[in-house]
Amino acid sequence: MWRYIQTSLIFSLALIAGCGEKSPQYMFSGDELYGYYCLECHQSRGPGARLENRDHSQPPLEAHELFVLIKYGYHQRHKNLPSFPELSPRQTDRLAEYVLQLQQSTAPKQLADAGITE
Repeated sequence: MWRYIQTSLIFSLALIAGCGEKSPQYMFSGDELYGYYCLECHQSRGPGARLENRDHSQPPLEAHELFVLIKYGYHQRHKNLPSFPELSPRQTDRLAEYVLQLQQSTAPKQLADAGITE
């Protein structure tokens, strides 16, 4: 009986310990990574409150530019954006792809709100 209680207790503790927030090193989908690293500042609509009124005369960043921006930073153009060197190349690719999807889905509304027609 004691062995059963001991085994049950160990199993229960293992389950409870595993219920915490997922560690970022085990995140591989773009939306998970975005939620962990980007959502606080950029919110769910992509550019977030700080970048909604960005200069639309400049073209949006391409995938390889986003990769460099996310991984290493680009402080000449984006002064307040931290870099995320801890992300693997695979994670950085996934995050960049997700950001591009967000840009494509929100760009028409942002342009219309800014009075820009294509």
